[in-house]
Amino acid sequence: MHNKKLIPFSLSLISFILLIRPFQLCGQELNVKVNVDYSKIKSTSLNYLDHFSKEIEAYLNGYSWTNDKFRPKERILAQIQIFLTDVTDNYTFTAHLIIRSTRPVYNTARLTTLFLYNDDEWVFQYIPNRSLRHDELQFDAIATMLNFYAYLILGYDYDSFEKLGGTPWFTEAQNQVSVAQAGGAAGWKRSSRNTNNRAQLISSLTAANYELFRKAFYQYHRRGLDLFIKAPKQARQNILEALRMIQKNKRQSVNNLLFDIFFNAKYGELTSIFKDAPSKIRSEAYQILSVIDVNHLNAYRELR
Repeated sequence: MHNKKLIPFSLSLISFILLIRPFQLCGQELNVKVNVDYSKIKSTSLNYLDHFSKEIEAYLNGYSWTNDKFRPKERILAQIQIFLTDVTDNYTFTAHLIIRSTRPVYNTARLTTLFLYNDDEWVFQYIPNRSLRHDELQFDAIATMLNFYAYLILGYDYDSFEKLGGTPWFTEAQNQVSVAQAGGAAGWKRSSRNTNNRAQLISSLTAANYELFRKAFYQYHRRGLDLFIKAPKQARQNILEALRMIQKNKRQSVNNLLFDIFFNAKYGELTSIFKDAPSKIRSEAYQILSVIDVNHLNAYRELR
């Protein structure tokens, strides 16, 4: 068992996880639920897509992505929503996805979102009766996409338990980008016009100049949220320090993608954390958040 999983759970949390995370014989690290929406496509010959979500779940949940051993209740919860928007005569689809992964907050029955991302450029061919084959050295428009996000989900989870603990999995995700780019696949190239893309995302996650953000990510979760029930005063101080680290890193950065992903997932949680804090702490939190996350300023005004 990986050392990030050795911290004891409360009995209430175990019970909660067992309710939402049923026992699976084939799974390893991931417990991903997939929903495929093809209501926007006007066709009467797409009934075979009814099985697409289950094929993706089997692919993601049935493969051992790491050498670490996860018990069923420890598997990482994630959801993938796939919205198919068009299809050609040769079964080539365009789609966008929303990927969300979570992890438990220790000593509570709560889950916190680690990764929330909207990917709006996926093109792939899916013909009836095709099966997904795992080969990380060969590009496949479906499998390579799933490999990429499986490793991202793992990287974010490991980063929340150990400083820079997700590095090996972000490196694997980078390898999948390289495989896709070598095949000239659409949606995998970096673009100066659209900085919200897979290549930019993994480039930032593996870049040394974003390591401070990733250390703040660990600080926020392991020394903040996980400590909150036991020592809320110290937990808030640690989360404030994480926000200061993010502020410092953001000042040194030219791309805001990692910060935007973080705050899109966390702004409601942050407001909840600080709204009942002493006025001095609440005010400091507002001063920092109003600068580093102007997109959610309306939510933070509750902290003034």
